[in-house]
Amino acid sequence: SFGLVPAQAWGGGGRGGGWRALGGAEVLRAENGFLFEDAQETVKRRENADARRLSGLVSASGPGLGGEVGVVGWGSGLERGVGGPGEFQERFQGARQEEAGGVAAARASWSGLGEGGWADVRARVGHRWGVSSYRNPRPLLTSAAAYRVEATEHAVEAGLEGSGWLGAASVHGLIEGRQAWLARVRAGAAGSGEERFARGSGAAAIFGDVSAPGVRLLPALRLEGVEGAGASALPWLGASLPLGGGWALRGNAGRAWRAPSLDELYLAEELITGDPSLRPEDAWSAEVGASWRGEGSSASAVVYGSRVEDIILFLPVSAARYRAQNAGDAEVAGVEVEGVWSLGGGVSLRGAGGWTRARFAYAPHDPLPGVPGWSGSAEVRARQGGVEVFGRGRGRSSLPLDNFGNLSAPGWVSWDAGVMWGPVEGWVVSLVGRNLADVRTAEDALQTPLPGRSAHVQITWVGGAGGAGGAGGVR
Repeated sequence: SFGLVPAQAWGGGGRGGGWRALGGAEVLRAENGFLFEDAQETVKRRENADARRLSGLVSASGPGLGGEVGVVGWGSGLERGVGGPGEFQERFQGARQEEAGGVAAARASWSGLGEGGWADVRARVGHRWGVSSYRNPRPLLTSAAAYRVEATEHAVEAGLEGSGWLGAASVHGLIEGRQAWLARVRAGAAGSGEERFARGSGAAAIFGDVSAPGVRLLPALRLEGVEGAGASALPWLGASLPLGGGWALRGNAGRAWRAPSLDELYLAEELITGDPSLRPEDAWSAEVGASWRGEGSSASAVVYGSRVEDIILFLPVSAARYRAQNAGDAEVAGVEVEGVWSLGGGVSLRGAGGWTRARFAYAPHDPLPGVPGWSGSAEVRARQGGVEVFGRGRGRSSLPLDNFGNLSAPGWVSWDAGVMWGPVEGWVVSLVGRNLADVRTAEDALQTPLPGRSAHVQITWVGGAGGAGGAGGVR
């Protein structure tokens, strides 16, 4: 976002052993205007990328029903411009999107101590809803006078979880179910009309945690079924081996299965569409790694690999349209490293990086879209008194966008720096400069340009007996 002005306020309170409550709201506004460089190396100004959002959250929890109960409600409304890809933004000067949605949920838990053990049971139920509309008076891919789509989605979820501990072993189980409904109206495009969809899903799982001399084992088995996509059994096994001196080895291996989401099946936006004929993804994965933890410092390295069948990707089918597809089988292998070092005197270093080889399993083994070959970040922080300063570098290699290795988003390296200052107790003022090198060729996986150099100012206050607080900022 560019020209972003958010404001937040939160408050909460409660009594020990009694009811506790928290509430808050956020107002956000973002503008247009930043310059970027397109694929023809032409400098353009980003248009119709403004946004307005209002959101709020309330929650409460306390004793009840012989245990603890809680409720939570969240809602959000958004109105924004849809600027489209950098190459075609002149056709999206009037495109707008509106969204509203929320979640209401309740939970209850019970715990008890038995002969040499402990048991815990948790139940939850919730409802999620959302409405959205998109319109463009100058459609890019149709001769109709306008493009419009409206959608309403509801989902009801319920789950029951239980855990038990006895000595050095524990077992956990869950049962959960979900029913979702989607209604959509389209006009001004091929396939205009009203459509309705519904889907149910359920799962049951059991997993354990067993500690033996010199090793810790975590076996698991999940059974999952989705209406229209079938069912599958998913075994998994993890192990951890402490070596002493803060060192440990760990590994995981197992199967994963994922049915296509409602968006992947039925999304119907002007530039992005789903495919109702999608098949589930199925994968076997494994990883092995080592970690070290000392006083104020830690480091880890992991080698991983997976084989995915019928991977689902949103891929371009034309210069400006993406569609969900079963892109075939894929093989992924890589290395990830991460470390935090405390240098004393309030100075610390943090670094993380990864190298990935993601390819389609069939010849000519083109790169997998959406996965960069390398990515990483490094940060140094120093704190003295009430002042903290940091410098950070982030980057990634070029990002493949299609399944033929022809289209890619350029790689980039971005440098950030900032200072946080607490002039008086409870107040924090921060100033952060982002993308200080003013890289204007960066874009995301949908060819949406990202801002160049920008500044972020934020003022935060936290106070009150119950932990009330607020924050505001501008970019």
